[in-house]
Amino acid sequence: MKNEKMSMEQKVLQLKNDIEAIKNEKLRKQLDLMKQEIETLEHHNEDVLHEQTASSSVFSSDQTLASVPSNTYSVVLEQQGPLGIEMEHHKTSDTVRVAHVKKRSQADKAGLCQGDIVVNFRSRKYPDGMNYAQFIALAKQGVRPLVLDITRVDPSVVGSSRRSGFFRKKKLR
Repeated sequence: MKNEKMSMEQKVLQLKNDIEAIKNEKLRKQLDLMKQEIETLEHHNEDVLHEQTASSSVFSSDQTLASVPSNTYSVVLEQQGPLGIEMEHHKTSDTVRVAHVKKRSQADKAGLCQGDIVVNFRSRKYPDGMNYAQFIALAKQGVRPLVLDITRVDPSVVGSSRRSGFFRKKKLR
């Protein structure tokens, strides 16, 4: 009888251990499924962010669509470090054109394109606009965010200003 009781207690203990192991295995499986779901969501979010940054107009949270004319886009450069753009500046007309956009730079990710005409530069310090020299100074100081209000122009219609010598090129790092 005593042996039977011991054997029975051992069986109960073994069953409790088996139940615990099954629970742990189920929890591990659930945890693995949750990890997979998180990875899927992260990949989806990266795709959405890439699509958003590749669009031609990017607006900051403190900016409204009504703040710029309908044919003008606002491009927000928020990351520290190089902007990844070269600009050509015509002093007499105070016209600025994007001469080159470095691939995978923040300017590229924000949607700037070669040939875009910058109609206004803005920052927190100059919310209504600043001139080209002020923009260059703030960019070199690492001030962010910087906002460029641009008009998109078809380069095949305008042609290259480099050949005409009309613009002075300024490289932003």
